[in-house]
Amino acid sequence: MGSRLFVTGATGLIGRRLVESRLASGDELRILVRRGLPSWLRGRPGVEEVAGDVTIPGPWQAAVDGVDVVVHLAGAGVADRRWNRDVKARIVESRVDGTHQVVEAIGGAARRPVAFVCASAIGWYGEAPEPVDEDAPARDSDGDARPDFLRDLCVRWEGVAATAAPLGVRVVSVRIGLLLDPRGGLLARLLPIFRLGLGGPIGFGLQMMSWIHHADLCGIFDLAIRDERVIGPINGVAPHAVTNAEFSRALGRALRRPAFLPVPPPAVRVALGGIARYAMMTQHIVPRRALSLGYRFRFPSLPEALADLLGDARVAAPDTDAAPARSSRAGMSALPSAPEGAARSAAPAEVPGPAHAIRLAAIAVDGALLRADGRLGEGVAMACRRAERAGCTIVLATARPPRSAVPILQALGISGPVIACNGALIWDAAAGRALYHESMDASVAAEVIEAARRAAPAIMIGIERLDRWYTDRIDPAVPGASALRPDGVAALETFLDAPVTQVCFFGAAPEIERVRSALEAGIWRERRIARFPVGSALLQVAHPRADKGVALQRIARRRGIPREAVLAIGDGENDLGMLAWAGFPVAMENAVPAVRRLARVIVPRSEDAGVARALHRYVIAASIAGRDAESPDGSPLESSLTTQRSREGAS
Repeated sequence: MGSRLFVTGATGLIGRRLVESRLASGDELRILVRRGLPSWLRGRPGVEEVAGDVTIPGPWQAAVDGVDVVVHLAGAGVADRRWNRDVKARIVESRVDGTHQVVEAIGGAARRPVAFVCASAIGWYGEAPEPVDEDAPARDSDGDARPDFLRDLCVRWEGVAATAAPLGVRVVSVRIGLLLDPRGGLLARLLPIFRLGLGGPIGFGLQMMSWIHHADLCGIFDLAIRDERVIGPINGVAPHAVTNAEFSRALGRALRRPAFLPVPPPAVRVALGGIARYAMMTQHIVPRRALSLGYRFRFPSLPEALADLLGDARVAAPDTDAAPARSSRAGMSALPSAPEGAARSAAPAEVPGPAHAIRLAAIAVDGALLRADGRLGEGVAMACRRAERAGCTIVLATARPPRSAVPILQALGISGPVIACNGALIWDAAAGRALYHESMDASVAAEVIEAARRAAPAIMIGIERLDRWYTDRIDPAVPGASALRPDGVAALETFLDAPVTQVCFFGAAPEIERVRSALEAGIWRERRIARFPVGSALLQVAHPRADKGVALQRIARRRGIPREAVLAIGDGENDLGMLAWAGFPVAMENAVPAVRRLARVIVPRSEDAGVARALHRYVIAASIAGRDAESPDGSPLESSLTTQRSREGAS
């Protein structure tokens, strides 16, 4: 014998799938509709039509009396229209007011339902670069002062739903992630673009996407409906989140089309308006509650889900290396970069500067800040000090341990935090302690070391733990090894009694390549590590969430600095995340091609004081000009940049 359900929002994308699932299970449904049942529901056994508008009290509320469970899905589509004040008001009204009227109906019922299952969204968590589960509070972006419309909406939405609990009703809020359904939503919008071979990631595609197959979302709702242990929030997401780049590659493979044309973030903002912020937001959400209650996902991985949704079993084949990223010159014309063969002394590209005053500048130490001889130019040091006096926090970013940056900080005379070990550490140099540590489990580090030894027995290996590093030997045949000063030399197993910050492999290029290939074929493909090639003689391995871009994001959020006020300068592959997230990315002239493609401007290489030029032009000069150029809308840079561009055009 099935249950009796009262359902709102049954004709929407989620509602239709859920109704079909419940009817197949033998449930009886009372369905609230404003304009009559759709054709696919008319005459179906077990379906009763209830006329009414969920946001307006009326006779429809009596239909809640006697049902076992109320399932509330109704609400205006968040992404259906470009946002303005009226659209936002309608979104809020449809969810908050609608939920209030459903709770009123439950309170007025002579025989109340035992459960109230209400839709919500993972927007509750805000920006979430690290995995979070149902126990996490609504996130305020770690001090980000900007309002977050979707987060605040979810908080209000769930707060109203919770008012049914004092009525003796079990209340569940299903926080829904990115729903994959070819009938509608994001997937349906992307399919025509990807079928033409025009799909690709947004920017560098580092933002995490928490998705779910429609069949598993129905399964989560089924769990919430029938299992009395489910109380409060439950995440409607698959167990394996993916990056935007991984999502694009998987969808491209599913359709047998290339999917590597990057979509510039400014183009997304122009196309989507206010909701663009959420299209580029990273959210790594874990369905801990569903898993702990024994729910078994039918489609736990993205390739499996796409294979089912698009009808091609071959989608589930093992991942292959993606085609190298290419920039679309038509789509990237607003983001000029110097040609690959440009002379070293080329001036920065003549493009508009940042639209916001730069309050934080992240600079890659290795290859950008320091000259080729490892020394710090006086002009660069002076520019960093002047930028800090102008109100800009200088953050040094390095692949090396924190102590390598301490002499540089002292020479610069600045006190900003250090992003070390490719983003696995955020270090307070003054206090000599970690502000954040993305550590790798010692067992994983041991597995990495064993795989490397099998691939290249002669490889030299170092283990970094916070600001200390250890090795089992110093090989004088390895370039630069004689200058290394380990904190301990012993069998590597000696140093695997605690979490590891980073594992480093030193050796000749062929050995490094063999190690890289071995790791990529196994542990890296399983997304259990991140790997960072540094030239041809060094490979570093860290936690899969270690990234300079994620670390930079953490620092900016904690200081209340919006992305648009962040400048990043880099040159190497391990700087990609940092430039991809920054509002104003700058590349050195000798940067790797992928970094150059991300950059708004190209500056001369370190020997030509490129960092100093970038700071003088986009931070110091803009700050000086902006002091007397406050615009009516509060954007101090706009008029100063206009004046600056006019002067440049005249010259």
